[in-house]
Amino acid sequence: MKEFLEGLLSLYFDNKCIFLHLSLLIFIIGIICINSSFTDKVKRKYLINKALHNFFNSVVIVFISFILGNIININILKNHYEYFNALVFFGAVFLIVLLLIFRLLIFGIKDIICLQSIRWLCIVSYLELILLSVSSSLDLPEFLVLISMIIFLDDLSYYKKKSIKKKKTNEILKESDFPNPELIYKRQVQLKKFKQILKDQIKEPYAVMINAKWGMGKTSFVMALEKELTNKEEVTNNEEKTSNDIFIWIEVGSEKSVDQIMRTLSVKIIQILKENNVFIENEALVEKYFFSYLKESKLKVLNQFIINYVLKSDESDKEYINNKLGELNRTIYLIIDDLDRCKDEDQDKIFKVLRESTNITNCKTIFLVDKEQLSKYDVNYLEKYVSFTLDLCEIEYIEIVQYFIGYIFKKGFFDKINETLKKGRHTKEIEKMILTIESEIVQNIKKDIKDFTGFEDKIFKDDTSESKQIRAEEIEKNLNELLNYVMRNTKNIRKVKNFLKSLKYSIENIELEIENIYSETYRNKDWLIYIMNVQFLKHFLPEIYVTIRNCFDYLDFLKKYDNYHIKNILTTNDLSISTEDCNIYDELLFRADDIDYSNFNTEREKYLNKLKKGSVEIEEISSYIQYVKTYDDINKILEICKTQKNDNFDFRTEFIENLFELLSRQSMILELEISQLLDISRQLIRWLTRLELSNQEKNVIKAYSTLIIRRVIVDNSHFLRNILCIFFNIREI
Repeated sequence: MKEFLEGLLSLYFDNKCIFLHLSLLIFIIGIICINSSFTDKVKRKYLINKALHNFFNSVVIVFISFILGNIININILKNHYEYFNALVFFGAVFLIVLLLIFRLLIFGIKDIICLQSIRWLCIVSYLELILLSVSSSLDLPEFLVLISMIIFLDDLSYYKKKSIKKKKTNEILKESDFPNPELIYKRQVQLKKFKQILKDQIKEPYAVMINAKWGMGKTSFVMALEKELTNKEEVTNNEEKTSNDIFIWIEVGSEKSVDQIMRTLSVKIIQILKENNVFIENEALVEKYFFSYLKESKLKVLNQFIINYVLKSDESDKEYINNKLGELNRTIYLIIDDLDRCKDEDQDKIFKVLRESTNITNCKTIFLVDKEQLSKYDVNYLEKYVSFTLDLCEIEYIEIVQYFIGYIFKKGFFDKINETLKKGRHTKEIEKMILTIESEIVQNIKKDIKDFTGFEDKIFKDDTSESKQIRAEEIEKNLNELLNYVMRNTKNIRKVKNFLKSLKYSIENIELEIENIYSETYRNKDWLIYIMNVQFLKHFLPEIYVTIRNCFDYLDFLKKYDNYHIKNILTTNDLSISTEDCNIYDELLFRADDIDYSNFNTEREKYLNKLKKGSVEIEEISSYIQYVKTYDDINKILEICKTQKNDNFDFRTEFIENLFELLSRQSMILELEISQLLDISRQLIRWLTRLELSNQEKNVIKAYSTLIIRRVIVDNSHFLRNILCIFFNIREI
């Protein structure tokens, strides 16, 4: 192994000049390509400044390392093993590349892995510079190659970070929960007007409050604003494009302290100034300005020393930051999000500090809040700090669905689902169901409120107490609250989007297994309506949904609570709730991801399945007669009667009466088939002759036998009519 490595190193040293020149050429081409990929001149200048900064740092490192090397006489490493420096460098690079390959194979191609490897290679390059300088082995070609490698890796890291940011923006799809810059038409119109308001306030330090409830699209609205203002192509009188605006997002939240927020803000401002080639004597000066608004200084001791004793200035902190931002010649929009989610005791402090500290040149502050959560502030107080308040317009449910339905339910989605779910509907019909479910529910609730006096007596027909009026008022109150809740939540963009996604997931989940339902009754049920009702309840009436899930089952919920108003949500087309409805809702509400479809059976189907298996006891045979569907079912009942005896007189009389009553019905599920009827009759006679019948039983049999004969005649009357017409020339009977 040692001989192999030494052979490779010997090959390098024998062709060192060619290898170094080739490497230098590759790195220079790479640097040029990365720089040319940025069309923005500001970014190009920033990369050039970074390259000069890296070059200067490298020269300083080489100089210091060379001095230290001569002082401590570290040439012993080189004298001991002449390939030491090259072995360390190439060995480290080989290990980093090998680790990168293994990670990519295990975790897949991930940007964060590549960025980490680039940083490690950059560190190794600096270490090699130090090692070569300390050992006095650094010559000019090696120095240039290592410097160009460091600059190339730094530029590559910057390019990769920008690509990741752009990729993330492009991957924000409309069906995701994450806010996105695509707006519904109403909001596009509002954005256009809002842009004009901002444009009219070019020089003034400006603060705007965008007000809307959670999930109504505040973040998406500002992201759309950012997309337009950071990609604008306005032309000045000199026919030069103006610089794009800059957006800084500061998420306040309930877990962040004021000093953490101020530190984040100062770091981002410094980064922007650097990227736009604004010279900063020391970053601590910028930090000092933002931390001056805190009662206690949070600056590091070193930064305080530098500001107080090294960087003395006649300028005030605010003048300094204003001058630097004035050099920027670009508008910075500071987006303060989640302020309304802070603790009450922190809201006032954060609001005041942020507004006062951002009242600086070229900065406009936009607060994204729900004003109801800032209720302790009166209008006069807010006007002191906020120049303009924008209330986002409400978007109707149908507009939101029309906008997102094509992105969530891809083309052909409904065409591919199971016919048991579709029930012959086309894609447009299903989409119409989704679009109109909100209006239908709202109309049902409104109708109930309007007609409440009409059905009040019907609801409480058995109640004569004085509490009748109280209960009536409570139901009317519930209906009004339900209406307000539904109308408010169905205008929440995030809730509607989540409703559509959950609906899609439920349809995909259920349609895979629904063919396993053996019950014809349940297969004929309109499962799509049940799914839509449950998802509507889950996303737009979450409190009721949770209350139901805390009960034993849906029927238990209906018994425990006065839920007359819920009939407008969990119903079928006829606004009724059957046993089968309750069973389906139980599965969708309590076991949506683990439904056993084979257990879906009506009472009739449960009895008949048990009958087919022959697992029925003679004592319960009378209960099965009411569920008979075919003559074969009657035959199985008679087989049980033959094999199992029961001498109970009352039981036998009841059974004989029920059986003959079934056979004698004029309108029944059994079609009259003479051959089958005769076969059953023969078996029935054989069984009856074995029994010692009482006179009462005989009379029952005679009476029903007459009815059976009459049924046969009536059911075959058309044949008799034809025969009489043929033989006796009778035209009318």
